[in-house]
Amino acid sequence: MRSFIAINLPDQIKNSLTTIQDDLRKSGADVSWVARNNIHLTLRFLGDINDTQSKAITQILNEIAAQTRVFTMDLSGIGAFPSVISPRVIWIGIAADNQEIKKIAQLLEPRIQTVGIAAEKKEFNAHITLGRVRSDLNRVHLTNAIKELQACPEAAKQAVAITTITLIQSTLTPRGPIYETLAAASLATP
Repeated sequence: MRSFIAINLPDQIKNSLTTIQDDLRKSGADVSWVARNNIHLTLRFLGDINDTQSKAITQILNEIAAQTRVFTMDLSGIGAFPSVISPRVIWIGIAADNQEIKKIAQLLEPRIQTVGIAAEKKEFNAHITLGRVRSDLNRVHLTNAIKELQACPEAAKQAVAITTITLIQSTLTPRGPIYETLAAASLATP
């Protein structure tokens, strides 16, 4: 089963990010927008895993969650990979001082490898994907729309309470991915 580890976001944050998507849609660009219910922060993409690995990963999530306190993550602005001028992935960033997210990703990496998941080749870069650009149609308009939102950083700046780490199965369909929560590990309360 195709899976990943993520931080799910509260409905109010998903609603706010959907509003930003709606503003960017006005550009007429050819973008595959992440469905509202699928908006999340990926901690680690796993690829295809089996039931045995799923159970082991669930145990790993429970162990890491038990040693990580509930915390607040600050969203911080909008951007694009590889750049705003040539966007392929449109994202909302996480404030650089949010070390808790990075710490969870660092704790996950060596433990995930023990269950047969290959080491991650890229350095972890915390972000929330809003959409993936499919073609250059109206790219200039999209770039301008992103720049307008960047000029108003408060538009994407929000604090999010993080309480769980989630293992999610992703089933790809012609209408987009369907996500199913396989396990959710609650962070320790103060």
